[in-house]
Amino acid sequence: MAIPTIDNGLLPLRANADIIGKTVYTLRAGRKAGVVKDVFFDETFENVYGISLGKEGIFSRNTMFVPVEGILEIGYDIIIIGSEKNIEPRERTSLDSLISATWFQKREVVDRGIKLAISDDVMVSESCKVLGISFLKVLAQGKIASVEMLNREAVREIHTKDDPCIHIDLDKF
Repeated sequence: MAIPTIDNGLLPLRANADIIGKTVYTLRAGRKAGVVKDVFFDETFENVYGISLGKEGIFSRNTMFVPVEGILEIGYDIIIIGSEKNIEPRERTSLDSLISATWFQKREVVDRGIKLAISDDVMVSESCKVLGISFLKVLAQGKIASVEMLNREAVREIHTKDDPCIHIDLDKF
C-alpha cells in the first residue's frame, strides 16, 4: 500500500480539521478533482481507507471516492492524487461498513456506561494509521482529564449504526 506524503507541520493529522474541506488536485493534469467531504477508516479503525469527494451529479447514488493508495500528498492547503483514474465511483452502501471521520464529532465517550468525554476528531499518523481520538470536552476527573488524545488501543467498540457512543476501556490508558 502506498502511503501519502504528509506535510510535517500537520502531524499528527486531524481527520476532520486537517483533511475535510481541502481541495483535491490531480498531479498529471493539474485539474481540480473536488473537495474532500469525508474521510473513511477501515472496519477495524486502524487505518485511513480513503476520502470521499461527495456525489457526482444531482440524482447519482454514487460517491466519488479516492482510496488512500491513490493519494500522493496531503499538504497544508491541498491534497494531490495521481490522476482522475484514482477516483472511483462507489455506491454509498459500499462505504457503510467503513467508519466515517465526521461520525466522531460530538460523540459521547463512555466506559462501562459512564459518560467521560465528548469526542472531537480522529488523530492520524504520517503512515495513515489511526493514533486515537481527541476530545472536545472532558466530563470526568481522574486520568482521562489530563489526556489530550485517547489512544486507539483504548477504544473498545464503535457501533456507528446502533449505538451513538464510543466505548472505551480506561484500563488500557
